Amino acid sequence: MRFGIFDHVERRNDVGQAQQYEERLQFAATADAAGFYCYHVAEHHHSPLCLAPNQAVYLAAVAQRTKQLRLSTLVYVLPLHNPIRLIEEICLIDQLSNGRFEVGVGRGTDRAQEWRMWGGDASENDARFEETLEVVLKGLQCEFLSHSGQFYNFKDLGWSCAHVSSRYRLFGTPATPHMRASGA
Repeated sequence: MRFGIFDHVERRNDVGQAQQYEERLQFAATADAAGFYCYHVAEHHHSPLCLAPNQAVYLAAVAQRTKQLRLSTLVYVLPLHNPIRLIEEICLIDQLSNGRFEVGVGRGTDRAQEWRMWGGDASENDARFEETLEVVLKGLQCEFLSHSGQFYNFKDLGWSCAHVSSRYRLFGTPATPHMRASGA
């Protein structure tokens, strides 16, 4: 049996943010030394639930303090992300962690609350999720990416940053056709 940690990195009022980040990084290093399998970090915005709204930056710091602990987003709220930028982030974190990065994806909070807070149309949330996931999956499997869709269009984009892992462990919403097809 393997054990992992799910962390929101909640805001505390008893210490400053810099101290709180340092304590969380030390916590992750301790979990690594104790043999924990994975450290999952949530994505929330405009909420005291999460002081790490940019999981990539936070997990890059965790990667530098750990050696074996797998690192994971739980989840990237896909409607909030540009898929090209996300592919590059995934590759970068995978390089910085020496292949220990796992990718969790999701649609966001109920009724697309976070997408709406950023001025998005809640009726587009599911379609944006599906298209962003499609682009990310394609982009992680090719050297040059072309896509023509409802929200994103580009042709022959090449990557300067490659990923370490030959296969990503991708997990997310079971109702998503991509998740069912991949067995995630």
